[in-house]
Amino acid sequence: MLALDMTSNPNKEYDYITINTFSDPAYMDNPYSKATMEKVMGADYQTKMSDLYKRMSEIKEVAKFEIWEQKAYAGPASALSPDKAPLWVINGIKVKNGQEAEYASRVNKVTPMYQDLVNQGKEFAWISSALAYPSADESPYNFSSMILLPDMKSLLDEPNMEDAFKKAMPGVDRKQYLRELDEIRKFSRQEVYYLVEYAVKGATTAQASK
Repeated sequence: MLALDMTSNPNKEYDYITINTFSDPAYMDNPYSKATMEKVMGADYQTKMSDLYKRMSEIKEVAKFEIWEQKAYAGPASALSPDKAPLWVINGIKVKNGQEAEYASRVNKVTPMYQDLVNQGKEFAWISSALAYPSADESPYNFSSMILLPDMKSLLDEPNMEDAFKKAMPGVDRKQYLRELDEIRKFSRQEVYYLVEYAVKGATTAQASK
């Protein structure tokens, strides 16, 4: 779960977001099995959950539900540990209709650049995703890029993108490449979040400091 700290959207839609990651879409059909619920909440979990949802509905409303497909990733070789990067920057990107495949291809080509920045310690992880559902022309974005950072200083310190780009794409003019990329995309929204809590497979829920 992430708490929204800053947004470029003048009409703030939400205060928190939750992100569930999984490799099989069938997970959404039954994410919480009976055995799991009984283990966590006891045999009377249905009564407890009904009461919990009732109390939650009194203080919150679900503003949006989206399904995203990860297209590119740069990060640590070992399992991703969110507590090492409590600051998340999420960019909403609008790619022109009909050019989504071209954009995804271009992003894949520069993924080694972001991996180089991760290796240098400039970023903890970078993820590019495509909006799978719901997807329509009126949506303000259909792609996103997420940068996971350890702190605000890392966000404000400008990394040497030129050197990282040269390593990833030798012989390619970076400014020209970005101009061509900007012809098919625009950054429609930028938001900064702080990690509140998380759970990963094989670990217990952990609390990250704000």
